[in-house]
Parts: sequence; structure tokens; C-alpha cells
Amino acid sequence: HQEMKLHKKEFNPISNTEMLKILITKNKQLSQKEISETNDEVKFEQRLFTYLKNNSFADLSKIDKIEASIDNINYISKLEKLQIKNQHPINECLLYNLLVNYTAFSDQQIEDMLNIFTNE
Repeated sequence: HQEMKLHKKEFNPISNTEMLKILITKNKQLSQKEISETNDEVKFEQRLFTYLKNNSFADLSKIDKIEASIDNINYISKLEKLQIKNQHPINECLLYNLLVNYTAFSDQQIEDMLNIFTNE
């Protein structure tokens, strides 16, 4: 993974609509493996919708369908873990950056980013 330098000024606010477009686009790019109805994992859509709803990121009625993938289930698991561990909401611009870049970030880098945005 390439080193990523994080500076607060690089994180631009993004609207719910913009974020959802990016989210859906990202999911479609990653969705090469469908999650079957009988998969032991909770379906990605359900977890993602719950996550967004709990964090007031989006009007869920505007989301048509977001496809599932193994990568995305792992990603949402990481977000859920960090959410519980840090006990604070993850803001939109941080979520956007995680969506775009999450495969390049280590857990420690993600925690460092969370700290940047919550210790203001």
C-alpha cells in the first residue's frame, strides 16, 4: 500500500447526495461476487442501510439498490467496529475518504483520521 499523507484541508465537505452517488458507484465497481440469500453474513445492503440510518447520513428512500460484495461486507465491518470502539459518529467527509481509499488504509491510519476529526 502506498503511503498516504493526511491533512485536514484535503478533506472537503460532501453532500448526502454526492456521497450516495460515490457510494453506489464504488459498490458497483467492487461488486464482482454476489452475496447469496443463504450467506451466513448479514446481507451487505441491510448493514449499510442500518449504518447510514443510524448516522443520519442519508435519506434511505433515495437509494435504489446497492449491490453486495465480500469487500464491502468487510469494509462495513471495519466501520462498525470503529464506530463502537470510538463511540462517536463518523462525519460525511471522513466517510467519503474512507469509501474512496479504504483498501489503502491500515486500522491505525483510520483511527488517526477519526481522531483528527473528533478532537476539534
